[in-house]
Parts: sequence; C-alpha cells; structure tokens
Amino acid sequence: MSKSKSIVYSDQELIRLFRESEDSKYLGMMYQRYAMNMFGVCMKYIKNVDDSQDAVMEIFEKLHHDIKRHDIANFKSWILTVTRNHCLMILRKNGLQVEYKDEIEFEYGNSISDFDARNEAEAKEKKLNKMDICVQKLNDIQRLCIDMFYLQGFSYKEIEVKTQLSYKEVKTHIQNGKLNLKKCIESNV
Repeated sequence: MSKSKSIVYSDQELIRLFRESEDSKYLGMMYQRYAMNMFGVCMKYIKNVDDSQDAVMEIFEKLHHDIKRHDIANFKSWILTVTRNHCLMILRKNGLQVEYKDEIEFEYGNSISDFDARNEAEAKEKKLNKMDICVQKLNDIQRLCIDMFYLQGFSYKEIEVKTQLSYKEVKTHIQNGKLNLKKCIESNV
C-alpha cells in the first residue's frame, strides 16, 4: 500500500495551471479554499442562506472567464472584492439601499478592515523590499547622497561639506538617484 501525496498549489500556481489547461479541477481547488469566506461576505450583505449560496456559485461560474481576463496578484483579496461587488450588484438590482459598513465579519472572525489592513501592510512591505533592492542598485555616490538626504535628513549644503562634492554635484546625484530609483521600482525587478 502506497500513500499518495497530495500536492498543495499556491493560488498563483492554480491560476497559471487553469489558464494553461482550462481544467476546471483547478477552479474547484480555489472553490474549496475560498467558498466559506465568500459565503460569509454574501451573508453579511444578502442575509439569506440560499441566496448567499447562489451568489457564491454565480461568482464561480463567471470566474471561468474572469480569471483569464484579469491580472490577479493576490487572489484572496481579488475574489473577496469580486464577491462584495457581486452582492452589492444583487442588492441594487433588487432595489435595496446599500449601506456600506467598515466592519464586515468574515468566517473565522476576520473583518474587511482587518483584511484590507493586512493587504495594505503586505503591499507596503513589498514596496519597501523593492525599494531596498533598488537602493542597492544605485552607484555608490548616488546611494550615499540619497541616504544622507532622505534617511539622515542632511541638507544639500551639509552633504557638500561631508562628501567634498560641489553643491551642483550633490544636487545632480540626488536627482539622478531619485530618477534611477523610480525607474527601478516601476520595472519588474
């Protein structure tokens, strides 16, 4: 008797595999992973079990097409936003006034504001990591001037004195450093 190992795919891998093969089993894995969270969002808006279950199924039916058209960096964030928007559309179509709430409890005690805060923190962390990588790519003098000006708070004049560079050179290195950082951050490093 041999035990078969179950492969656990990341969300990004499942998206890639589905796009390549169009095999619905990959969407089924996503459904198993997120259906309860989506149902929790639907219940908070729609407040009816059957209608909420229907809404989750409708979203997954559309997902077959939508997943091919959208560039999805964070599937969980994306699918919960799609779920919320779908519920709001249902409520509007039924002529109900939609009251936006800052705190909508998901299953497992998560709230949208908690979820958004976590996503925002993750996004900031990614940006900071990318910034660190890009700063290291600057030439030594640009990196020194950027560090002294932005991180240590020195003025152009103070940097001029400490580095023995001319005022014009300090200004040029900071401006070029900023430009190089911007290009690096905007690229797919």
